[in-house]
Amino acid sequence: MTRSHATPPAQSAEPRWRRVRQWLQGSEAWAEDLLQHLGLDHPPVDPFEVARRLDIRIVPSLLLSNLGEAHISGDEAVIRLHQDDAPLRQRFTVAHELAHILLHPAGTYGRPRPGAAAASQELEANRFAASLLMPAHWVDTVASQAARDDAPTPERIQRVASTFRTSPEATTRRLRELGWLRR
Repeated sequence: MTRSHATPPAQSAEPRWRRVRQWLQGSEAWAEDLLQHLGLDHPPVDPFEVARRLDIRIVPSLLLSNLGEAHISGDEAVIRLHQDDAPLRQRFTVAHELAHILLHPAGTYGRPRPGAAAASQELEANRFAASLLMPAHWVDTVASQAARDDAPTPERIQRVASTFRTSPEATTRRLRELGWLRR
């Protein structure tokens, strides 16, 4: 899937994450556009590296009451994540919090917020995280290779999850979403 979008300006006084945020708004396939912009073209995607390349600081914490938190203040964007979470959980959390930074208005995300808008933003962040870690065209390639094998479905799911370094649960959801598994 190649799209021809203008790339964000290379030089600016604004932080990279803000320039990319402005560029992504309105893009249908924002996660894939971001991967293309960063030159990432094969699995697994390292969301920690994506954050680093966008000048977004990641701060491990034991004090969080939730899985992660994104905070935007001025030109600074920070992701806090629970340092005791499993590595696969941390990968998804960082990708989810990246979505808040890139797609949503300034503020703090990760704390319970009431309302339909907050619920919508959480769903959008989950979709972004899944798309960033498991882009559809990559999943199609890996899943079609796994489908040719005679292994039962749980083993195929684990094979796809291992390729993308995602949990079997997140991988199952993504495979269902893309039509590789029945609901």
